[in-house]
Amino acid sequence: MTYKFALINKDRGACSMSTIGRMLHNVLKDGANYTMDYFETNDLDIAALNNGKVIHRGKEREPYDAYFFNYHISTMREQSGVRSEMICKNLPGMKFCFHFEGFPNNPYAGLEGVNLDDFDAYFWVDPTANFHDKRFYAFPRPLGTAKVQPYTEKEIPVIGTYGLAGHGRNLGALVHAVNAEFDRAIIRMNYAPGSYYGDVGGYAKMEVATQCLPIAKPGIEIRLTENYFSDQELLEWLAQNTLNVFFYARNTTGISSATDQALMVGRPMICSGDHAFRHIHQYIPPYPQTSFKQAIEIGTEQVAKMQQAWNGESCKKRFAEILFDENGKLISKHG
Repeated sequence: MTYKFALINKDRGACSMSTIGRMLHNVLKDGANYTMDYFETNDLDIAALNNGKVIHRGKEREPYDAYFFNYHISTMREQSGVRSEMICKNLPGMKFCFHFEGFPNNPYAGLEGVNLDDFDAYFWVDPTANFHDKRFYAFPRPLGTAKVQPYTEKEIPVIGTYGLAGHGRNLGALVHAVNAEFDRAIIRMNYAPGSYYGDVGGYAKMEVATQCLPIAKPGIEIRLTENYFSDQELLEWLAQNTLNVFFYARNTTGISSATDQALMVGRPMICSGDHAFRHIHQYIPPYPQTSFKQAIEIGTEQVAKMQQAWNGESCKKRFAEILFDENGKLISKHG
């Protein structure tokens, strides 16, 4: 039997949730015993979806065996109007949630307003997760394969960091760390405004002007851009950095999705001790346990291990383990 699945994602925009939803579909779409259609909320009749029908660009689709929602309480529930309690009641077939929030070993943060019974199970995209509620399944980061130009060796090391602009990026501490280890370096920062959250008041420019430029010693050059790259442009940008650095100090819910694309290109990486990077810490201890120069030395080897652990085949294997019994039949009860 070939099952029919649908993955429903947030519409495109300067939004990491939308990006990672596309990454999920890219690694999961070709299954041995299922097909997976892909939809974005701006192309769907949301009122119809809440009432149990998938109407895509005016055309009603036949019911699916299972629906997979990249469900975020802000971007999908509040912004797009998809109501988990209504799709639970009205959509035929099984309903699953890809969940990207939560604290270490506590997935409930980020699900406020959601009755846990609204979904049959939760794919918690945190490789470190080990939680007693058996409706939550630890799931790998969905790393696809990046096709980029080979890294060009740099006379001056290039330290790169990026994301959607906002608070907690800790850029001043990053500059201090570069000052301590390098006499010459280029720090490339790209912080684009987000569609739903981010740099409403020009925070990235202000942080660079007030916290970074004044402390950068001679020989340390800071370059700030505010580009919202296409998926491929971002990969190419990351692939030309000597070291990709993520220095958050915010301790909010979820794992950082910014590191996913950095992992895909295979360049050395280092992160702060923020729990948004807990999956990285298993392979590369955080700064200052690992220095920038040490990360450059060990980085490609350790990044390659993460690529192997969370590649498309690993995601498909885990997906099948959760969904199907030994005979390839869809498991009807979870938890």
